Order: sequence, then structure tokens, then C-alpha cells
Amino acid sequence: MKSSAELFTEAVRIHRAGDLLQAERLYRDCLRTEPTHVDALSNLGALLIRRGQMGEAIACYQAALRVNPRHGAAIFNLGNAYRRLGRLDAALECYQAFADTP
Repeated sequence: MKSSAELFTEAVRIHRAGDLLQAERLYRDCLRTEPTHVDALSNLGALLIRRGQMGEAIACYQAALRVNPRHGAAIFNLGNAYRRLGRLDAALECYQAFADTP
């Protein structure tokens, strides 16, 4: 069985190649192995946004931020998801939090 690190690396490679279905499966496999893998949660959120699954993407970003409240990509992309939904106050809060992230 592959480690979460191996699954994540393969998922990123396939995600970049544009195979969203396979990348999603690998991110989910990674998360079954390591449910708190913050980068897998964040990348899965990005993939889901690209497919228009905003609610599940937001849930992924929120889960990532429970693990690491200062994860810049998750904060920024959560703001993007809120902006797309017209939740501009929530988006602004995320962007401000991102600006405060080292």
C-alpha cells in the first residue's frame, strides 16, 4: 500500500496533467490514509471548485484550516469560493486573514 506522501505526489502530478477524476480519487485515497493531510485537503478543494462543487470545496478548505489555521492556500482559496457564491463579507475576511499570514 502506498503512503500518504506517495499518493499525494501522484495526485498532484495527475492533477497538473488535467485528469481531475483520477486526481480526485488519489487525493481521497491520501485522505483515507491520513485524514488531516492539509495539502491534500486544500488541493482537493481546488479541484472541486474547478468542477463547480462549491459546497464540498468549502468543506475541504475548512477542514484544512482546522488542521492548520495559517495555511495560506486554503485561506485564499476559501475566499475565492465565498466570492464565487456572492458571500463577499466572508470572502473579504479570508483575504484579510491571508494578508496577515506570514
